[in-house]
Amino acid sequence: MKQLAAPDYVRANNSIGYFLPSNIGGVYGQAMVAAAEGAAAGRYVGGRVGFAAGPFDVAVAYSQEKVLALAGEQFKTFNIGGSYDFGFLKLMGYYSQEKIPTNKDKLFSFSGVVPLGQGEIHAGFEQSKLDSNSNKIKK
Repeated sequence: MKQLAAPDYVRANNSIGYFLPSNIGGVYGQAMVAAAEGAAAGRYVGGRVGFAAGPFDVAVAYSQEKVLALAGEQFKTFNIGGSYDFGFLKLMGYYSQEKIPTNKDKLFSFSGVVPLGQGEIHAGFEQSKLDSNSNKIKK
């Protein structure tokens, strides 16, 4: 069985994107669509919306991409993340889930940044769990 490769997160050809205006009370967001192009790239649809006010920032995002090289299989990503800056400590965290027909990868992370003079101390924890049903026999 051919392994499904993750799509290219850096860019998509022939895409159209929209960014929300920056003056709507801390709400921000963007959306993007891209046409199928080339031997492996497929149609992409994604978006993100968030809210930032003072030391608080939170955002949620979702995307789907068809991988044409693998019979149009769907690659789906969902994530949510946030941060709060206490001044002496900035706490951050996120949860992400990526799905393809045979696998689901769940990631979460908690981290912090402490300013120290002209530098910073960074500490964090991240965990990932891959659920694969590619070897399971359907009954």
